Amino acid sequence: MMNKTILTTSVLAIACLMAVPATAQTPVPSFSKSFDPGTIGPGSVSTLTFDIANGGSSPVADLAFIDNLPAGMTIASPASAFTDCTNAVLSAPGGGTTISMSGGQVGANESCSVTVNVVGTSTATNTSGDLTSSAGNSGTAAATLTVDTGRPGFSKSFAPSTIVSGGISTLTLIIDNIANAAAVSSTSFQDILPTGMVIASPSNAFSDCTGASLTANSGTSAIIFSAFGPQAAGSSCSVSVDVTADTSGVFVNTSGELLTGISQLSSGFATAVLNVPINFLNKAFTDDPVPPGGTVTLEFTILNTDRVFSATSIAFSDDLDATLAGLVAAGLPANDICGAGSVLSGTDVVSLTGGSLAPEASCTFSVTVQVPGAAATGTYTNTTDAITAVIDGSPMTGNTATDILVVIPAPTLTKTFLDNPVAGGDSTELEFTITNTSSTFSATDITFEDVFVVELPTASVIPAGGFCGASSTATYTPLSNPPAPASFVPARLVVADAELAAGASCTFSVELDVSVGAAAGTYLNTTSVITATVDAGTLAGSPASDSFGVLSAPVLSKEFTDDPATPGGTTTLEYTISYDEDGNFDFDDPESAINITFMDDLDAALTGLTATGLPAAGDACGGTISGSSTLT
Repeated sequence: MMNKTILTTSVLAIACLMAVPATAQTPVPSFSKSFDPGTIGPGSVSTLTFDIANGGSSPVADLAFIDNLPAGMTIASPASAFTDCTNAVLSAPGGGTTISMSGGQVGANESCSVTVNVVGTSTATNTSGDLTSSAGNSGTAAATLTVDTGRPGFSKSFAPSTIVSGGISTLTLIIDNIANAAAVSSTSFQDILPTGMVIASPSNAFSDCTGASLTANSGTSAIIFSAFGPQAAGSSCSVSVDVTADTSGVFVNTSGELLTGISQLSSGFATAVLNVPINFLNKAFTDDPVPPGGTVTLEFTILNTDRVFSATSIAFSDDLDATLAGLVAAGLPANDICGAGSVLSGTDVVSLTGGSLAPEASCTFSVTVQVPGAAATGTYTNTTDAITAVIDGSPMTGNTATDILVVIPAPTLTKTFLDNPVAGGDSTELEFTITNTSSTFSATDITFEDVFVVELPTASVIPAGGFCGASSTATYTPLSNPPAPASFVPARLVVADAELAAGASCTFSVELDVSVGAAAGTYLNTTSVITATVDAGTLAGSPASDSFGVLSAPVLSKEFTDDPATPGGTTTLEYTISYDEDGNFDFDDPESAINITFMDDLDAALTGLTATGLPAAGDACGGTISGSSTLT
């Protein structure tokens, strides 16, 4: 019995050992973090990166960690938080201090990362919580962000931070050397705008940094700045550029690093976000900047975003006077501008009532706004109240719409063809008026160019020098190398070096010749922009336009209808006068040609050839034909 018991126990022990084979433990992923750049100026931005590397031969799931930022460090706004860890849920609210990730996966022998932009105000070591996963606990990750007060801080913002499509926002970048006890010898950065955002026209690019060089060309996306003058200790300076976006979206703009000093040390970078939402109501001042006393077009667009139901009872109001005292609308009321029965009315407060739109339909309308002559130079934010409507029987409240009105004392230019319309071979007087809209500063170096159509090839009278200030000149160049259309150089007038006292204007004219063979029609003539130096800055005003008409002349034809004739016999001479009414520009009677006259010397054709039965009236084209050997 004893031997049998021992044998049975031995067999059971062997069976137990065979049922539990040995297996390899999956290694936990490595976990590390870093800041780039590792040293910044106070208030600048650095990118915090978490690196997760799986060195094992099996995928790892359920990656998760929490990182509570230390004092002196916050998540940037926008955070531009991103991870390429598969299926990960990442949270990093701008302005907050907690970064968290959960549910992430990383493949065998692969790695993934998490990036979040942070703002540093003082040096701090950031130690995360543990990284946990299906493989176990990887522990914490730590890194130090050094904030050096010997380097300037760098920040940026958009004002306003939300615009309509096509609206204007001012991007301002601040170089902050307030915390530094020493001057910074030089600073530089590049800022490439995100796709869809460009520098506005005009750019209004400006910097008050010592020795600043700023490149910001309208229609492009690159802002390039350098300053080789010292930035004083305890001071700050700024760079500002107007930008626009013609599509909706959220535009995150992150600059390049601010480089300082001879060694080009990094102070970190700056980031900001511009929001261009899809709105029910949009608005824009389409042709500002505008001078004091000028007019500007305010355009509204309303979109019914509902795909099924119409929008009715659409209404909103816009308090212009609250934007700028004395700002008023002209030419209202206007009817049926956004559906039958809609009315846009008002002067200092503009209101739309009774609007209606089909599903997914839109309407666009505009109003002319008069800027008060006493308006100070500056930017004025104009915001409507919230638009309202009824959709599917339910009232709804939409968005407010905002745009900035820019008022600058740019010179104004007008032009008028005084003799209009004219016939081919005649001349027309073209009158120009330049006004200095600044009530405080004189305008100098006033310049513009007017390039003429080929129907105005030469000029007979050009103003002598001194017509608009003692230094003003008018240089005229006639049409050259006609008539080859591929190589001719049109006539042009260049006005330069004009000058005007504050609030003054000048008027002058040129006498232009109309080509003999000019085709009947209407011809638009537009100048270049007009520029001037006002208060040491160069300002640009809008081009000037006017049209002139060329009259068509009546056409005379004649025919002996029953010749040959016998000596001493008679023959019938028939005259036909035709007129192309499409070429007439008598605005008082656009379908008539009057005072038609011609002469025909019969005796010069054949001595003794005379007419009989004259004078004749009534049937002679409304006039009278008379004479014998010479008909009139």
